[in-house]
Amino acid sequence: MPISILLALLIALVAVVFALQNATTVTIAFLAWHFDGSLALLLLLTLAVGFLIGWLAATPSLFRHRLEKKSLRKQIAKLEEHLEEERARLAVLQEQLEKENPESG
Repeated sequence: MPISILLALLIALVAVVFALQNATTVTIAFLAWHFDGSLALLLLLTLAVGFLIGWLAATPSLFRHRLEKKSLRKQIAKLEEHLEEERARLAVLQEQLEKENPESG
């Protein structure tokens, strides 16, 4: 089981224990809205919103890195192809040199 799944399960377990232990009702006022709910629900909702904002902030960077990685892989493939061509050319030149100068081989 990957470590990320174990970590997610651990966080979920901690969140459930936290919610069970913090069932106190609080009133939240924001501008014209008023909300009555449990403290645990409010804090877990805040955690979820923070996670979402962080994920959205990181998404452009992730896409940019993926595109850069793809571009670099293409460049590596081209360079490897060029290297093979140069090795073949070198082998041909070495054969020609050996034919012209058999005593130096």
